Amino acid sequence: MSISFYNCIMIINNELPVKDDLKDIVEKFNKEHTYTNTYYRIKVEDIADQFIWLVASHGKSAPHGEEVIDTINNTIINNPKQPHHAELNNQFFLLYDKNHSRLYISSNQKKSFVEDYFSSILSKDVILKQYIVSVQEFSNRVQSISSIKLVSKNNLFSEQNDIMQDVKNTFGLGTPANYLLEVNFNKVNKTDKFKDFLNKVLNWRNGSEIDSLICVGNDDQDLQILFNLDTISEKIDISLVKNDNGLYNAEEVKKLILSKVGKHDSNLQKR
Repeated sequence: MSISFYNCIMIINNELPVKDDLKDIVEKFNKEHTYTNTYYRIKVEDIADQFIWLVASHGKSAPHGEEVIDTINNTIINNPKQPHHAELNNQFFLLYDKNHSRLYISSNQKKSFVEDYFSSILSKDVILKQYIVSVQEFSNRVQSISSIKLVSKNNLFSEQNDIMQDVKNTFGLGTPANYLLEVNFNKVNKTDKFKDFLNKVLNWRNGSEIDSLICVGNDDQDLQILFNLDTISEKIDISLVKNDNGLYNAEEVKKLILSKVGKHDSNLQKR
């Protein structure tokens, strides 16, 4: 069997979160949470100060039947579960990469739960959104820009781009091993120069000069839209077998998704 992880972005109070914004998710997480009559048991872990790993077991108390079948004896018996008991026989998993602002979730249907759960911990507005992956579509739709995040690692190609040269010359310490540029704006209107910048960055990406670019903006209806210039697929599949209780081993799931994400980042660095 396989689990599919879907790639999306997390926005907190209309901005891309920085690491400090996410501390409470790990340090103050709630082990239980109820949402739309579903009961969740939650575990959260910080991994190497780069990833947040979340495992949720969940279920509902209703519907509740008065009788159940004993599958060994093939007989009908009274249901030993009380009407107020919820059997946690479902799972979903979430991995958030703080360095690259990527969120991977094993069920798109659980996005609204994650928004509600994280919002309750942070006391902030949390939204999970899909990316636009076309430069042309984003350039046509976006009317104002709120934030830009650019990530690059040093290689023979990136040393040639303007930003790496600016960083090298500004500090006088030579070429950095990598850089992260993150800037926030107050919904600045799109300009022709910005559209030229998008095309330039696309060329940088095709030439392996940068790893990723994320832009957050608003369209003409003031709806937030997001652009991700990245080669990561919209979905990552991992294969493993459920145990005798019909559930996945969460540690195995974590190991496999981290391996998949790590391979993607390694491939970027080799280009």
